[in-house]
Amino acid sequence: MKQEQSIRMKKQMLLLFSLLILVLHPASCQTSQAYTARADSESFTENYAATLADYTQAIHLDSLRAELYNKRADARFLHRDFAGALNDYSKAIALKPAYDVAFFNRGMTEIELQQFKKAISDFTRAIKIDSTLAPEYSNRGRAKNELGYYKDALRDFNKAIRMDSTHAGIYVNRGCSRLGLKDYAGAMADFDKALILDPADAECYYNRGNACESVKDYQASMKNYNKAISLNPAYSQAYNNRAYLKSETGDSTGAMADYSHSLEQNPHNANAYFNLANFKTQKGDYQGALKDLNKAIENKKDYSKAYYNRGLLRYTLQDLSGASQDYTKAIEYDSAFVLAYNNRGAVRGKLKDQKGAIADYSRAISYDPAFEQAYSNRGYQKVKLQDFQGALADLNKALTLNPEHGDAYAYRGLAYYGLHKKEEACAEFRKALQKGSLNAGSLITNYCH
Repeated sequence: MKQEQSIRMKKQMLLLFSLLILVLHPASCQTSQAYTARADSESFTENYAATLADYTQAIHLDSLRAELYNKRADARFLHRDFAGALNDYSKAIALKPAYDVAFFNRGMTEIELQQFKKAISDFTRAIKIDSTLAPEYSNRGRAKNELGYYKDALRDFNKAIRMDSTHAGIYVNRGCSRLGLKDYAGAMADFDKALILDPADAECYYNRGNACESVKDYQASMKNYNKAISLNPAYSQAYNNRAYLKSETGDSTGAMADYSHSLEQNPHNANAYFNLANFKTQKGDYQGALKDLNKAIENKKDYSKAYYNRGLLRYTLQDLSGASQDYTKAIEYDSAFVLAYNNRGAVRGKLKDQKGAIADYSRAISYDPAFEQAYSNRGYQKVKLQDFQGALADLNKALTLNPEHGDAYAYRGLAYYGLHKKEEACAEFRKALQKGSLNAGSLITNYCH
């Protein structure tokens, strides 16, 4: 089982740093302007502490100038103090409500903090003030991509490209939108265009590798991941995806080596732990897989698929309580997670909580009305509650959706038996046997002789 592709967006670090034109007077060495000028020169060195101290002193002397907060925020952003930068950009905006540069920069900071909805709002406010700049549209598109709003993102990238058709990153981001929309040909065209503009773009090769993998061109996908890694040997996610590809094509040794490289480059790569856990599960190393899923969750608290897979493992290991807890966490972070509802229903059924199981199967059906397994399972729980007519309705629906569902015939046989229709019940058990139901033989022995 593969983790959904986590699309890596080409980052356009296009902070619109505002530079004040200051007139310095020789005798004013203690003025706000003097500290600002010195900080501006220091910011192009690596003397971050001195830069920050000078901007702070400038603000102390002139606390109502929005541009000073924006400058200090810029310095904090560049040194990855995103919380501090966010606070300063907000102060700049409070002092100057039409400050489009600060709205843009705060949006960039919110992307780094994965506050994508807030970023979209700030880029939108920047656009309302000045709609002539491509970066506002492109980076709003990035934030929308992260939230899966691919159609809306595509419109933003189209607008950005009309304004600036020479920036490779915009094409990469639009390619990611098209990849999310399963427009693989369009995505490939955008990645190809980006590589014409910037042949050394490692992230573009990575995303083109994703596109090739999506259309099962594994050889081309491998070449693109290899190129991405050659351009950026510290590219953790490229190692992760190449590892998955190697595992799928039978290169277990190579897959393990790449997962190790991925985690060496980024020990917090939740996706790599997730995929490594899947790899170990396939090899029967359940305890090792559990450890890796624990690490995935530790590094990404809202990782619904990791909770779900850990629930599968715990169910396999007969830890029903732990499995139920994990399915519940998966649902907490993804309220429409159909398989999590279905599997939690199975756990509740085993724990003799038939009503709870039926409620979970009903939720699964509400999100996916064509999910025959949930109808079959709900029907079986209704049999246990002796609601034989209700069970028949569910099992008839399951078999309408999938006439090859062997267990549904078996459960329908039990419903008929509960209604004292032995002949119909045994006919259903025999159909179940023909369809491969593992329980059909014992049902025929117990009820039909």
